[in-house]
Amino acid sequence: MPKIYQLLKGNPYVLPENLYRQILYLIKDYDRIKLQWSEELYTSPGRDGGPRGSRISDPTFSKALKRLRLEEDLKAMDKALTQIPEEYREHVINHSRYGIRFPDWADRKTWFKYQSKYIFHVAENLKKV
Repeated sequence: MPKIYQLLKGNPYVLPENLYRQILYLIKDYDRIKLQWSEELYTSPGRDGGPRGSRISDPTFSKALKRLRLEEDLKAMDKALTQIPEEYREHVINHSRYGIRFPDWADRKTWFKYQSKYIFHVAENLKKV
């Protein structure tokens, strides 16, 4: 899988390197997050150690909270995609999530600009910027 570098020169969407990597890995994890979000409704709650367990358990609340956090990540990524022109979206997603090369019908700088913009807006939607 090719490495995805952040365009630094003339890029208004530059993030600190660690945050950039964190958001990029979140984007790469989109499919797993979406699957986990949809399966969370049907999983059974874990056991807390039986009748003498020391913690107070509210499995419904725990599942709802976990699902809400996953949903926030998904919404942040989906909303950020609306900031990219429609003709570039699929290719920015394919490159960011799966490492698929950009097509040749646009300049590399154009592709990297939209990819940087997408990653920046995901971070912004998650209130990390």
